Amino acid sequence: MKLYSWNVNGIRAVLKKGLFHPFLEAHKPDVLCLQEETKAERGQIEIDLPGYHEHWNSAVKKGLFGHRNLLQGEAPRCHQRLP
Repeated sequence: MKLYSWNVNGIRAVLKKGLFHPFLEAHKPDVLCLQEETKAERGQIEIDLPGYHEHWNSAVKKGLFGHRNLLQGEAPRCHQRLP
């Protein structure tokens, strides 16, 4: 299993520079964790990745960062909060 963690420091910039999809094609991670999606909120940035299931958490407070986890294939049950 390939698990990658990438501190993107702004997903929009990574997408604009054309770095994201070549990275995915080259490494084909089973799990990709993206941190510091600066100022991104759910629905603001859509990444079309056939074959990946997405878990997304945006920051509640302004100035904080969100994260996105992409899992290849069927996603297991995910808990958004600790019990």
